[in-house]
Amino acid sequence: KICEKTGYERSDLDLDFELEADLGIDTVKQAELFAELKEELNIDEEPEALHNIEALVLWLKQKTQDTSDDDSPEINISEHKNTELRKPETINPLEKTSIENKTEDQTPPSIKTETSGNTPSEDSGVTPQHSVLTIPKPQWTPNREMLKQLSPELRIQTRKSRLRRKTKNSIVKPSLPAALPPSIVLRKPVLVEQPFLFRPEFPFKSFSVIGPRDQALEINSFLTQRGLTEDRSAPDLVIDLETDPIDSFSYAQQISSVKLWLSVIDQSNLQNPEEIIHSGGRAGLCKALGREWKELDNNEAQSKVLIFASTYSWEQKKNIIIEELFAADRQIEIFRIQENRYAVGLQKLARPLERQILRTRPIILLTGGTRGITAEIAKAFAERGPCYFLLLAQTPPRKEPLDEAAERAVLRAKLKAEGTFTPIKLEQELIPLRKADEARQTIEYLRNLGSKARFFQVDLSDDEAVTSLISQVLEHIGRIDIAIHGAGVEQSKRLSDKNLNDFLRVYAPKARGALALHKALPEDCFLVGMGSIAGRFGNSGQTDYSAANEAMAQLLLRRSNSLHVDWSGWADVGMAAQNNMSQILTTKGIELLPPRGTAHLLIDMILAERTGEIVVSGALGDLDVPAHHALFDRQLFTSEGVRLERMLSLQKDPWLEDHRIDGVAVLPGAIGLELMAAAALAAEPESKYYGAQIVTFHTPVKLYRDQQLLIWVEAKEIQEGLYHCELYSGRNLIGDKHKETLHFTAEILISEIESPNDLPFFLGADAVFKKEQIYQHYFHGPQFQVLNDIRQITKEALQATGHLPEFPVPLYSGPLLLEAAFQAAGFHYMSIFEKSVLPAGFSLADFIDYPDPQKPFELWVWEKNKHYDVDVRQGQEVLLKVRGIRFAEQGPIDPEKKISPSSGQWPSAHPYLIQSADTPDISLLQPSEISSRGTEKRRWEYHSARTAAKKALLKLGFKEAAALSIQKNEYGAPYIAPSVSLSLSHSNKKGWAAVLPQLQSGTCGNIGIDVETIEMRSQAFLKEWFTEQELFLMKSSLMDISSCSTALWSIKEAVSKALGLGGSVLKEIEITDLSPHDARVNLSGQALWFWSRLSNPQIHIKLNCEEEHTLAVAIILCDDISKSMFSFSQAAPTTLPA
Repeated sequence: KICEKTGYERSDLDLDFELEADLGIDTVKQAELFAELKEELNIDEEPEALHNIEALVLWLKQKTQDTSDDDSPEINISEHKNTELRKPETINPLEKTSIENKTEDQTPPSIKTETSGNTPSEDSGVTPQHSVLTIPKPQWTPNREMLKQLSPELRIQTRKSRLRRKTKNSIVKPSLPAALPPSIVLRKPVLVEQPFLFRPEFPFKSFSVIGPRDQALEINSFLTQRGLTEDRSAPDLVIDLETDPIDSFSYAQQISSVKLWLSVIDQSNLQNPEEIIHSGGRAGLCKALGREWKELDNNEAQSKVLIFASTYSWEQKKNIIIEELFAADRQIEIFRIQENRYAVGLQKLARPLERQILRTRPIILLTGGTRGITAEIAKAFAERGPCYFLLLAQTPPRKEPLDEAAERAVLRAKLKAEGTFTPIKLEQELIPLRKADEARQTIEYLRNLGSKARFFQVDLSDDEAVTSLISQVLEHIGRIDIAIHGAGVEQSKRLSDKNLNDFLRVYAPKARGALALHKALPEDCFLVGMGSIAGRFGNSGQTDYSAANEAMAQLLLRRSNSLHVDWSGWADVGMAAQNNMSQILTTKGIELLPPRGTAHLLIDMILAERTGEIVVSGALGDLDVPAHHALFDRQLFTSEGVRLERMLSLQKDPWLEDHRIDGVAVLPGAIGLELMAAAALAAEPESKYYGAQIVTFHTPVKLYRDQQLLIWVEAKEIQEGLYHCELYSGRNLIGDKHKETLHFTAEILISEIESPNDLPFFLGADAVFKKEQIYQHYFHGPQFQVLNDIRQITKEALQATGHLPEFPVPLYSGPLLLEAAFQAAGFHYMSIFEKSVLPAGFSLADFIDYPDPQKPFELWVWEKNKHYDVDVRQGQEVLLKVRGIRFAEQGPIDPEKKISPSSGQWPSAHPYLIQSADTPDISLLQPSEISSRGTEKRRWEYHSARTAAKKALLKLGFKEAAALSIQKNEYGAPYIAPSVSLSLSHSNKKGWAAVLPQLQSGTCGNIGIDVETIEMRSQAFLKEWFTEQELFLMKSSLMDISSCSTALWSIKEAVSKALGLGGSVLKEIEITDLSPHDARVNLSGQALWFWSRLSNPQIHIKLNCEEEHTLAVAIILCDDISKSMFSFSQAAPTTLPA
């Protein structure tokens, strides 16, 4: 059982070996071992302290004798002490297989180096005896199509190889690995705008600044004035201005923990490669320090890298450094570029084209290429086609296969003779032999697949040795196509357990090796850095490893022809396979990467010429990053996407106080959608929120007894541009029970969608409900009181206005606009159906733009079968379209709060639509509508107005609108069909149309629209066209004279068009009252005569004033008359009776 759990041979064990000291079985493994033995042997008692194998055997003997019915013979421990117990010999099926080494192909000339050590000759034959990595030589012949694509030189080599294979052993080429699981995702770091949120409290009492003296003194002065005390031994705050990571590491070792370690890096003028790796090393060290100190029971510990990517003066930098001390977010990296502040997000990438073959024979240099994941990459290249490999490492390959049993016996005898034998010591002696044999097997594998492979022994941390070696390679071969820097050392230990030599042992091969390669390799060589997520995120126990990987990353990011990959841990190979690290990582929820699959993925990325920095990982367990959205605390990467978490509390989220139902704080559904949108954007931060669909609010999120509540959103991609999101909560119940509840679901749209048609406007009886009246029917507090008033209510529709209260944090999805839509639609439901309701979900939200927070917005609500459509507008622009809102009824409305119409019943709505067009669409126009008269601008506006009319008709359901032709009636007004009133206008190369359908028998109407560009009018014009009353309105209006005079003119034009009389009656239309949204008029003369001919007429005037133009719409409704509206058989008299 001990051999099974530890991997030791039975012959290596003595009964007096200590379980932990000699065998490395720590207390956790001991507990696991004892538990399995108790279960297998049916023992109920717990073992006492059992320090060595003999004590364990005696205890087991005693307990099995007590419980067993067997008559097994007694074991005499003394007879077996120090006796070697051997396993039965096993036979390896490949043990007697002898495979000839590959005959030389046409390759670059050989290279002589002084550092090759005991490297086997290129032509030396090697006979593997029991290596599971050595496979038969492949039988692989390219087909004709593949041969056509190869170079002539390579075709000749292929023919020669095929001829040679007739006399060699026939063997099979290994198959390529299965496709990677979808949980393995590629992501690239991107900058995400991170608004600055101020935290009023200043949590630091002591500080230390390390760096250039003059700069440190200035910051010291500011912090001292704030009442902080300088403390070099135990500060709360450290500001690191150093330029060397070794100095930063040395100082970090002197202190136990801090609340904030802030590393300041100026990248604006970084060009020297030495300075680049120093800045990268400090950044990686900083990120790891925060994680390690936080893990050591200091939840307040935080680290932050502040990077100046633009040029700033020292005074500006000092102010920004101080500002960051007051930042409320916990971002690990902050970039300052000019006036902007950015954090780092991870944008999901598509995988490159898979399984591409090599069209040439590349020369590939790999550091650490004989073992681990870098060896897997070399093998993957060889599986794609023949290559020439230059393998750089410190451990030379063996010349002969390793007979581990024989070596074990020799070493055991040697150690026993020295009096130093323990299984651990024996294992340590075997490690370099196994490494050398793994290197031998790798080289044989590559050669067996038709590739050339040469080994060079070199210390990657020795710049001169690396430079000299590469110089010799280039001198003899002439080029290196690809270089992959995979060499590295990892030694996970707490900062307090490391010394400077430990740091350099890990840091130098990775960082200094990358620097040496960067300097020595030609610019056209594609350089790949085999990095780690420890460099991107930082990791506890890996301050040196994080520093090394980030140093390499920053260096390669400034090299145009390079790729740096941040890998998570691999299964079975590399550092994650050492010291049970795989089990530890899996226990933490980190998904290990399949080595062969990811090796081929890297080749695909290289062949696709991917550059920059790319993170490759599956689920990362509890390795979290700060969330970018202020309503989330942290972000995790799962096997299906991302998960964002928030501990909701009234202390952190006081706005919940304004959303209580029956005294219980409830998360608004609109904010829930905001959280789901934020989760989708966390998966793809370069994307934009476009809306949501299939949204369901299953059950409310409630903070019972005002206790804090953990909520989280899980987001996974279901197709490109579409994420399925689910919002959960988790709470602890009585009896150590835990309950997870699904509250909200939605599909979040992060790519453009086909926008639904605009909803029509409507006319109905005015039914004004002020804000105070509205919120007598709602529970919302000031933060969520988003409606200003209700202006119209009909059986089918509602019109309201609203505003945006300032929210404590920035928002992505316009949730307060959505909340206004819910409230407006809900008010209509309560009015018509007399039931109190809560939102239950909706079919689609098309988010178009944010409103100007200084201006009100309008809501146009239409109901059908108790489902609601809402358009939120500001001016003529639609900001949000919500379709299919549905409600959950909560019960009848209190009779005292019943909403009643001013007259006996709610009126019906009369819809109309306003449409604009920037560009003519000739496909919508009939030949008779296309004009060649006038200037180009005039023709453009003429056709744009008619295009707008056709679009409006299509939106109103006139499917054959394009086939209809807009004509002019006998009064010169545009006419298209008896069932439609139409008016056109244009301004500044843009066309406008207003359409009013004739709805029902007994009611008809006419519409007029006018759009005018705002400009200063002359005094002569004002006196000529406006009455004294109108001039008074101009002077008393809150609008400036230009805007007000233009608005008055637009109203006159719109009313004259609605009357069907044109510009001849403009002076007979007087505006008597004006507001930003509507107006009142008096008619006289011919205009009044026409008005008097109508049966029970009503006029409605709508006004909208934008920065550059005014838009007025006039609608006249009347009872039905025998003839079409305003088509009179008798013209108006020239002189009207008094």
